[in-house]
Amino acid sequence: MNLDPFDLPTTHIFRIRDSRIHEIEAMGVLRPYMSTNGWTEFLK
Repeated sequence: MNLDPFDLPTTHIFRIRDSRIHEIEAMGVLRPYMSTNGWTEFLK
């Protein structure tokens, strides 16, 4: 596959039971390469 560069910002949700990680979920969205994300200083 020939893909152009892209960004993939993600967030992770950790579900914890009895002080142990039980499950991890990740959600992401495709964004244009070097797009701003609202929290990284160098991408203004």
